[in-house]
Amino acid sequence: MPKETSVLWEFRANQGDSGTIISIDANPTKYLGGSVAVPSLTILSVAAADEGYYTCVASNVFGEGRSELAFLEATGSEYP
Repeated sequence: MPKETSVLWEFRANQGDSGTIISIDANPTKYLGGSVAVPSLTILSVAAADEGYYTCVASNVFGEGRSELAFLEATGSEYP
């Protein structure tokens, strides 16, 4: 089976919304991973705005595969 050639993550605030690609390179203090080398996504300093649905999208020479939607519930309080 060919290895993935790209990995990205999409975010949806609501399940019916279209996905917005998370720009990990543009936000290195917010996100880690989300690459072929480290496909999992780590969100640093989770805030209420991060609550929503996440999908992993991986591609290889045969096409694209998507994970099921995963819901992140942001609860608790922020630390200064």
